Amino acid sequence: MTDAVLDEWTLDTRRDCLKHCIDQLVESAPRHEDKAWLQEWGNVLRDQQGIADNPYNLYSRPFWGPMKEKGYAKSELLKLCRENERQKRSRMVIAAYIYKEELQMVAVSARTPPEVLMEHLDLLFEVLDVNPNLHSALHNTDTTGCWAVTETEIATSTMTTISSIDETSIYPQ
Repeated sequence: MTDAVLDEWTLDTRRDCLKHCIDQLVESAPRHEDKAWLQEWGNVLRDQQGIADNPYNLYSRPFWGPMKEKGYAKSELLKLCRENERQKRSRMVIAAYIYKEELQMVAVSARTPPEVLMEHLDLLFEVLDVNPNLHSALHNTDTTGCWAVTETEIATSTMTTISSIDETSIYPQ
């Protein structure tokens, strides 16, 4: 599967992710001017006619230039919304949905199954924080080998979790 196919499959989720980031920034913006500017960009991303005319309007320089100058508002998720990160974010979205059950098993915190995009990504990010090998697999520029390494890391992590559960149930504390 090519990156172009993944890009197309995840276009709507990438737009949703960017809208989420903008909404979060609107809530936390201290200045009225910043809030208004961000709301305007949020409206651009929600404009159905604009989306129909140009579904790839995620990478407008008038938005990203000022965001870069402001350090992407210290948002790692917003950084992942940049054009040069689209393949990485696409892989993360696909992995978050495909490996939902496995990620829940490996996650540090107990949680209900994810239902919406941000819940899926939050679960993935939690696991990436404690699994450096999986983190580097999804952040790797080698997209061909990415999926094999990702599958191996998730399988290994899941088996380790299952083994520790089995041991504690056999040998109660």
